Amino acid sequence: MAYLLEEKRRDLVASGNRHTYLGNGDVFVGRPLAIRFATRDEAETKRAKLPNPDNWIVVED
Repeated sequence: MAYLLEEKRRDLVASGNRHTYLGNGDVFVGRPLAIRFATRDEAETKRAKLPNPDNWIVVED
C-alpha cells in the first residue's frame, strides 16, 4: 500500500474536476503523477514540511 498527499481545498482541482496531489517539485498533479510514500509516517513528515500543511490530507492509494 502507498500513501499520497491530496490537496483538500475545493477551489484547486486538476482539469476534469479531479483532485490534485503533491508531485515532484511540490507541484499539483493528477493522481497518476503523485508522489507515493511507502508509509503513512513518511507522508505525514512530508506534509508537516509543506508551507500550508493543513491544506493537505494523507490518503491511501
